[in-house]
Amino acid sequence: MKKLLTLTISLLVVFSVPALAAGKITVTQESFYVRPYWSNFASEIYAELTNTGDKPVKFNGGMIELFNEDGDSIESSNIYSCYPPILGPGEVGYIFDTTSVKEAEEKSYIDDYVLTVTSKGENKETIKYLPSDGTYLEEDRNFFKELRISATIQNDTDSTLEKVTVAIALYDADDKLIYADYVSPYSIGVPSGQSIVFYTRVDNRIYELWETEGISPARVVTIAYSED
Repeated sequence: MKKLLTLTISLLVVFSVPALAAGKITVTQESFYVRPYWSNFASEIYAELTNTGDKPVKFNGGMIELFNEDGDSIESSNIYSCYPPILGPGEVGYIFDTTSVKEAEEKSYIDDYVLTVTSKGENKETIKYLPSDGTYLEEDRNFFKELRISATIQNDTDSTLEKVTVAIALYDADDKLIYADYVSPYSIGVPSGQSIVFYTRVDNRIYELWETEGISPARVVTIAYSED
């Protein structure tokens, strides 16, 4: 529907007002898939978020809403976490979600989606970034293939870190985001000056979908951080 805006101006006065500094979370990339999920189908959403403002900002929640071919809403899901949760100016984080639709007996039943994210200002410096490096390797199982991802994290601080998280993202040869995840083991400390290797795997059902659609990873990004 097109909207017609009529504006009558009788007097225009221009003041020079300095812009207010603020953080702003922007969805800079996103990928959406529909895949088998037990006896029905589910959506997979991965999104890259960037703070395009000039102040720190904290992820404050998101939502994905799914639609059928007629444009009717069929399911929605809240997204509670971003990795990392606080982004400084220019910094990147990742969100992801799997939403099962029990009525989706065919893939085509899930036709479209809308992704919404919100944020709020954050003045606390609670994120300590750590050096990290990631790799990935295709592994053959008995009846399927899967992708194994590893991330090596270095503790370059002067103390043992107990709350270490690593965000992991895969991009294809065109630098398009195709996958995101995180690893955050419990009851593990990384001593000062030492390193630790985290592992995770791409679900074989997602990997099979990639093979069907000609999708393959070309590089891995890891963002390691501590919230101590």
